[in-house]
Amino acid sequence: MLLLLLALPPGCASEMEFSVSRQTLVFEEVAVGGAQDQGLDLVLEVGGPADVEASIESGESFVVVERPPPVMATDSPAFVAVRFQPHEEGQHVGILVLTASNVEGETRLDVALDGTTVLGDADHDRDGYDAPVDCDDADPWIHPDADELCDGRDNDCDGLLPADESDFDGDGFASCQDDCSDDDPDTYPGAPEICDGIDNDCDGDLEEQDDDGDGFRVCDGDCDDGDPTVRPGAPELCDGLDTNCDDVIFDEELDADGDGWRGCQGDCDDSDPAFNPGADELCNGLDDDCDDELLPEEQDVDLDGFMGCEECDDADGDVWPGAPELCDGADNDCDGSVPADEVDGDADGSLACEDCDDADPARFPGNPEICDGLDNDCNGVLDGVELDGDGDGFRGCDECDDGDATVFPGAPELCDGLDNDCDLVIPADEVDGDGDGSLACADCDDADPLRFPGNPEVCDGLDNDCDGAVPADETDDDGDTYVECDGQDCDDADEATWLGAPEECFDAVDNDCDGAINQGCTCPVWGWTVALSACATYGTYECPWPLAQLAVSSAEGNEFCDEVWLRPDTYYESVTITGSVLVRGPGGPSDVVLDGGGSRVVDVISGADAALAHLTITGGQSDQGAGIRAVDAGIALEDVIVEANSCTPGGSGAGGYLEEADLDLVDSWFLDNACGLGGVDAGNDGGGLYVVDSTGSMEGLIFDGNVAGDASALWLGGSGAPVTVANCAFLDGQTGDSDNPAGEVEGGALVVDGDQKVIVSNLLQGNVAAAGGGAITLADHGNATLLLNNTLAGNTSPHGAGIHLEPFTNVGGSASVQNNQVVFNDGYGIFTEVSELPTVLHYNNVYGSTVASFGSLFGPVLMPADNPSHDPLFLAWSDNGIWEDDDLHLDPASPSVDAGNPDPAFADPDGSLNDIGMYGGPLGDWPGP
Repeated sequence: MLLLLLALPPGCASEMEFSVSRQTLVFEEVAVGGAQDQGLDLVLEVGGPADVEASIESGESFVVVERPPPVMATDSPAFVAVRFQPHEEGQHVGILVLTASNVEGETRLDVALDGTTVLGDADHDRDGYDAPVDCDDADPWIHPDADELCDGRDNDCDGLLPADESDFDGDGFASCQDDCSDDDPDTYPGAPEICDGIDNDCDGDLEEQDDDGDGFRVCDGDCDDGDPTVRPGAPELCDGLDTNCDDVIFDEELDADGDGWRGCQGDCDDSDPAFNPGADELCNGLDDDCDDELLPEEQDVDLDGFMGCEECDDADGDVWPGAPELCDGADNDCDGSVPADEVDGDADGSLACEDCDDADPARFPGNPEICDGLDNDCNGVLDGVELDGDGDGFRGCDECDDGDATVFPGAPELCDGLDNDCDLVIPADEVDGDGDGSLACADCDDADPLRFPGNPEVCDGLDNDCDGAVPADETDDDGDTYVECDGQDCDDADEATWLGAPEECFDAVDNDCDGAINQGCTCPVWGWTVALSACATYGTYECPWPLAQLAVSSAEGNEFCDEVWLRPDTYYESVTITGSVLVRGPGGPSDVVLDGGGSRVVDVISGADAALAHLTITGGQSDQGAGIRAVDAGIALEDVIVEANSCTPGGSGAGGYLEEADLDLVDSWFLDNACGLGGVDAGNDGGGLYVVDSTGSMEGLIFDGNVAGDASALWLGGSGAPVTVANCAFLDGQTGDSDNPAGEVEGGALVVDGDQKVIVSNLLQGNVAAAGGGAITLADHGNATLLLNNTLAGNTSPHGAGIHLEPFTNVGGSASVQNNQVVFNDGYGIFTEVSELPTVLHYNNVYGSTVASFGSLFGPVLMPADNPSHDPLFLAWSDNGIWEDDDLHLDPASPSVDAGNPDPAFADPDGSLNDIGMYGGPLGDWPGP
């Protein structure tokens, strides 16, 4: 990047500084009527935030096709792209003007534009029009009869750009993009609503009206726009409402007790619903109706705790409701009658109210006690021997211990050291042999005084409390001779972790159990999104670099460490790799997420050697490699998720663009990446990966749910560049448009466009192509291209639902297509656009195609007789489009077993003959996705 202090107009003062990647954009040998895009990276280094614009000052053959954001913050990267689309031959020059402005002033930067044109060949884009009538002969969607699209281009070549495709107010939206006011930069779809009476977000809903007509809107502070009495500054009323919208309601306006009366309405106790001006006076000695008066009958004259309105005689302190009867002939309890028990019913000289049993003359106060189990003297107490003191059903005179309910004649013996059944014998096992306080019948080890029920567990590896289990923290689960309970092992599942263990720098673990991770380690270099203060040395685990890019740059210049570990987090930034470095997360791939936020996520510069592991790459957008771009570089992936990245129109390789690269891609996922669909723009190849002129291998990759114009999962091209694709799954991809003519390159999952490509032991299932190659299109495979032991099932396309052979297939050589299962596909199993078949096509089971096993644009093509057609008898085939429901191993009785090429070079791992499909051949042990 070039750091430039932008030139200031006279009289302005600003400290804004830009860094740009290129001072001149050079467009070479662009055909008349064609187009070429060039771009540069732009960073506002100092002086933000600022309003930023990009425009063409001169040069009618140039147009800005990707602009920086309207407002840029300091250190916020942006990308600017210019399209050169000449309409006449010759040299073309122009100026790209970048301007930035804020309250501090305005700056300007000029970038030179230099383009060279050549006369183009007739109708390059096959849209039926030649240049110069076709004003863009590189784009089939631009010609004199084309429909105008909302893309900022002259689609119908009339020399005019419709007014509704221009962004007049510079807010990033044109009228055709639903900008409801293209002369107001604050108004566009999704804009934040401000209190200005305008529909700022263009959703047709104006939320800034004064609905109750009180002169205030909600955005002006009206807290209830349906009530004109509620507004800022309104007088407070006794209504319990915040009438003046100051978020305060006075306590006297509340009805705290819910009795319908507020303090300001005369409620004398708003904490009790029984007190209010409308309440009835009750006999409670309280002012219930809040009139400040108390009735005379609400007095307690005799001080017996009852008011006159509550009792029958307020002059007698022994008389009140519920008072105890005193055997005095009076109605002491105010129940309206004298108790009947004030008589002597058994003639023993004691009134019934004094006698404990007025029907038994042997029971009265003062009578002597006898041993009959009765209270003879009416003192409420039986003699001890007459009682069942322990409640076991036996009195003291009937048993050997009336103080213990477990001891009585015939009781079961318990483990308590007692003679429970009163037979005068204590069982032999009710002794404490080890003196630990626990009897042998309850002790799990009566010879060890450290083991008994209830004993606290100690760190000795024994069951001290006799609960039948040794505590987990007393066992050495990881076999490192240390346990957790003595503080020597802080992770008993990791044999490399104990107190004082050597610190491992490459595991993000506190190995020595001192509470710090990777202390003293200078490698790997750590990065995080958090900027920690008081750091003496950046790049350690305790003090990571606050950006992934800073960590990568530090490792690239570090002769002692070329590994970067990122702490779990989401990194909203684009990373450029210029040297040899490994960038990885410490755990699973979902723990560390690199989110490009609309820019390319990872860019590997020419000559670099990058490895990515245990992380997720998402949110990228670019013309080449929205997720990963590596040109003339080394690139390795392991345990990486590349998900939800997208190409700009006409781009290639949404998940990754790899050109002249050394490949080592293993055990990774390419999910839901999109590189165009429907042929709207030229290019749009390789939704998951676009690989050209590269060498190396891809193994154990899963492509699922990707879309593209051609090759939803993988575009594999280039001559003299050997690549092996093995043990991969290509699932549920989609390409093309139903309007495309038959025979165009598509490849619902995979396009091979080159030679020396080995496609072996892969699963291609559920992919869809509108025109050709539901699973695979062999476009130009030249020499030594091998398509061996793959399974292509449940794919859809009208021309070659399984395999499509393009017209220029076999130019300069021939391919070998052998031992493949091409079954249950919707369309032709194999389709060719040549009248002869130079391709080696043997031992492929083509079965269950909805149209025919083989097809051609030139009538019947002679296929070798050794290509069978039979039900493969998979262990499970659901035909429901859900690949997880299927098991494509062969049933032992399948006719595809031992039915492949008998040459020993194709034998299965166990030495038997080749089984047709992805589980056969030398790599036949692959377990599948």
